[in-house]
Amino acid sequence: MEELSKKIKKLSEERDELIAQKREEQEPNRLRTLKELFKLFREVEYQDEAQNIELSDELLLVAIQSYYDDIYRFKTYSHSEFANTSKKSAFMIKWLSKIKPIQIKPNAEFTKKLCYVNSSFALYVGFAMINVKIEDFITPDFYKELMYNTYFRDVCPKQLSAVMHILLQNSKNELP
Repeated sequence: MEELSKKIKKLSEERDELIAQKREEQEPNRLRTLKELFKLFREVEYQDEAQNIELSDELLLVAIQSYYDDIYRFKTYSHSEFANTSKKSAFMIKWLSKIKPIQIKPNAEFTKKLCYVNSSFALYVGFAMINVKIEDFITPDFYKELMYNTYFRDVCPKQLSAVMHILLQNSKNELP
């Protein structure tokens, strides 16, 4: 029994080492990608407010690390090597809306739009991850509901991944 316990511990340590190696490769790439998405987001969605917001690299990195923590926990729990795009999108939305990496500059004039900038960015990134144009597949009311939930509620990635999966399938005309 003790030998089995040692083997399990060794396998667990090897898996942890492999995960650490993958993260060293993936986190900097994700950071670059999110910075690029922020530039597009600011230019397209917040061009009138662009001078009032900035992206905190430190907070963005915390969101990315938390995202990967959740993804690897999910993979371990489900005994899966992969998380599908909808799940990845949902976990990223969760952590961007929770950590709030976009900071409003101190002298910015308060607007409702600025108040929701992190929720808006989280959804922007989430939809980019599943490669779906928001306005083509959801109504303004549904978008407002998603914004409300990412701003005022703890986002449940399991439920959100189901929503993202349905939107992705709908965008491909593959609904059951």
